[in-house]
Amino acid sequence: MVRTVLHRLETAVIAIPAVVAIALVGAQAMARHFYHPALVDWSDEVVVYLLMWSVFVSLGRVTVEGTHIRTELLADRLPPETGRKLEIAISLLGIAFLAFLGWQAFHVAQEAFAYDDRTASSLRFPIWIYYAILPVACVGMIAGYLIRLTRLWTERGP
Repeated sequence: MVRTVLHRLETAVIAIPAVVAIALVGAQAMARHFYHPALVDWSDEVVVYLLMWSVFVSLGRVTVEGTHIRTELLADRLPPETGRKLEIAISLLGIAFLAFLGWQAFHVAQEAFAYDDRTASSLRFPIWIYYAILPVACVGMIAGYLIRLTRLWTERGP
C-alpha cells in the first residue's frame, strides 16, 4: 500500500514537470505562429529546468530497477554468483562516486545561492535551483544503489 502510494507520487513528481514543459513549448509555438506579443524570453530556460528536474529525479528509480544504460555483454556471460559479486562491487563504486559528485555539486549550488546568481532573462531565475538537481539526483541514485545492495545481499540472486 505505502509502496504503491510512493511509486505514484514519484511518477507524478517525474511526469508533471515534463507535461508542463511540453505545454509551455506548445504555447510558445502557438504564440510564435499566431500572436507574437505573447512570446516570452524565459520559456526556453524554464523548459530546460523542468526537463532537467524530471529526468534527474527519475534516476533513483532507474537505479533501483537496474534499467540504466549499461554494458551487459560481460556480466551476462559470468556465472550467477560472480555476476552477483560484480554487481555488488559496481554498486559500491557507484555509491562512492555519487557521494563525491553530490558533495561537489552541493557546493556549486550553495555558492550560486550565496552569490544570488540569476539568469539573464526577464524572469531572473535563481541558478542555484538549476544546480541543485545534481546533488538531489545523486542522493536518489545512492538510495537506489542501497536498495539494490540490500536485495543482492538478502535475495542471493543476480
